[in-house]
Amino acid sequence: MPVLHLRIKEANENINLSRSLHAQSFVFKRAVVVMNPSTQPNQIQNLDGGVTIQLSFFTGFELLSNLSSNNIYLPFSPPKIDSNVTPNTGNYDVYDIRYDLQFDAEDVKNSFNAKVFHYDSGKDQPTFGSAAGNIKYIDLYFEFDNLFNSNNYQ
Repeated sequence: MPVLHLRIKEANENINLSRSLHAQSFVFKRAVVVMNPSTQPNQIQNLDGGVTIQLSFFTGFELLSNLSSNNIYLPFSPPKIDSNVTPNTGNYDVYDIRYDLQFDAEDVKNSFNAKVFHYDSGKDQPTFGSAAGNIKYIDLYFEFDNLFNSNNYQ
C-alpha cells in the first residue's frame, strides 16, 4: 500500500508533491511532532493541548467536529520545566501520535496548503523554527490505495 508523507515546517505552508493523486480511500496512520528542547519555563509554547492541521485538499466533510470541520487533531503537551529537574538541552522533544482513521478524500493536487493551529483555539498559530521551545516540523503519514490512476473513462 503506498504512503503519502507530508512534512510541515511552517504554520502556513504551501506543499508541493511530485504528482497529484486521484480521489480514493485514505488512512491517516501517524503524526510525528518534533520540537526544539525547552531549557527555561518561558520558552515553552502554550499550544492549548496540541495542534490541529488544516489541509486544503480536505474540502468536504472528511472530518467533522463541533470545534472545527476538516481539521486533523494532534493532542500532545510540551514538557513542563521543573527547577528540580535538569532540563532537556540536547535532544528534540518528539511526540509520536498513532491513528487508524479511514476516510474518503478529494483529489490531492500536486500543490496544496497546510495550516497549523493551536489545539483548542482554532485560530492562533504556533511558532515554528530553530529557537528553543518552537516546533521544528510535523510529519504526517497517510496510506492510500493506488498511486496510479486506473480509472480510465473512455
